[in-house]
Amino acid sequence: MIGRPPIHAPVGAFCEQCEEAFFRKPYAGERLRFCGNICRNEYRPAKGQPRKLPATAEVVRLYVKENLPTTEIGRRYGANHKTVRTHLLRAGVALRKYTTPLICRVKDCGRPALKVIHRANASMYGTLCAEHRALHRRQLNREIARKNRGIDPSRYNPWRLKENEQERKWLSNARSLLKQAQRLANSAAMLPAA
Repeated sequence: MIGRPPIHAPVGAFCEQCEEAFFRKPYAGERLRFCGNICRNEYRPAKGQPRKLPATAEVVRLYVKENLPTTEIGRRYGANHKTVRTHLLRAGVALRKYTTPLICRVKDCGRPALKVIHRANASMYGTLCAEHRALHRRQLNREIARKNRGIDPSRYNPWRLKENEQERKWLSNARSLLKQAQRLANSAAMLPAA
């Protein structure tokens, strides 16, 4: 072949990160030194990456291996979760649709979260264990029932009708006095008339 090769003909090269062979366009020059985005971003920080985040390999490891959400990774290094997301996308990582905790969100519970299938879009959701989910659903049902009966759920206080300790003592004394009076009345009714 005489002259330079056509522009569209690929040229063989070796990746500087993984050292595997790949083809690149000849007009890319020395800019294309890596076989893909993952190798490029592991070698050097992505364009515009804040210095708060560690190397790309560490961010990918936290997201993939330790199953941490982007918000937790960002909080750990003082960066925004959107920045972590952009960083992962540039590294070529397939993002999860959502991240939900694997344990119950109630403090000091520690039981596994119960996953439920959404009726409308068939997605899995749930951040509470079975016991706390049942308690939550009962409370919601009570509030809906009160609302349907015309009771304002925000103003409803089930302890409002309970008496305090002194009233409880007075009521028990009054009941005992009433029972004594009934016994006396019954015994008086049984006496023969004189």
